[in-house]
Amino acid sequence: MVNKLSYLCGALLCIFGLPFGLYLSFEDIYNVYSLNSSIIEVSYFFAISPIIIWLISIVIIGNFSLLSKRKISLSDLGKKTLGVYMPLGALIISVLMGYYLKPAMVNYLIDHGYQLKETIRASAPWRPDTDIYVLEKKNTGL
Repeated sequence: MVNKLSYLCGALLCIFGLPFGLYLSFEDIYNVYSLNSSIIEVSYFFAISPIIIWLISIVIIGNFSLLSKRKISLSDLGKKTLGVYMPLGALIISVLMGYYLKPAMVNYLIDHGYQLKETIRASAPWRPDTDIYVLEKKNTGL
């Protein structure tokens, strides 16, 4: 009973925590492409979104198992997909997003009149640096 209760608490934490992490990871992309502020922060945090999506899929399957009070039996292909192919694909997509999307986001900001103001160095090795871009007001001569 204690194990099931601790699993349920962990599942609830994941159900509410992982979507919040997914929101935070997509926030950079949304802010850059909507240009809704004069100060925009850009980091590599958006690149972990495929990994968070994979973790959410594991949590959903685990919660079905907890709520149905029986062990969910996946086929061999399902186990291999969830345990090997999805994390490998998520990792590859994350690396490619970091490699190609951040320079594209920076070019987009520069093309729309933003300038790099400062780079905030990470306080821990597992945290990415954050670049702060500020909208430069252009003098139109009026």
